[in-house]
Amino acid sequence: MIYITQLIYQKKGKKKVFESFEKAVSPIVEKHGGQVLFRYAPSSRSIRAATIEKPDEIQLIRFDSEEHFRQYVADEERIKLLSLKQSSVRTQILIKGETI
Repeated sequence: MIYITQLIYQKKGKKKVFESFEKAVSPIVEKHGGQVLFRYAPSSRSIRAATIEKPDEIQLIRFDSEEHFRQYVADEERIKLLSLKQSSVRTQILIKGETI
């Protein structure tokens, strides 16, 4: 299994567009052996220490394998939806990990 952690920074005023993207890709994640374990929108009060800007959302997603993750990234349905993501996300940091 691999785990994907994303720190997502949305464009101002584009939260609804981002939510539309997330809703649309959720079944595609599942189709490729993935599961959204949690989505968290941190408040300034919940940050104990930081040297980077607070993200608008933190996600943890699990895939059965690296290959399943690659299939998700290359999925044609997902690619068709990327305009929603591109119009609503300013930047993101993606971190891949595994259970040790």
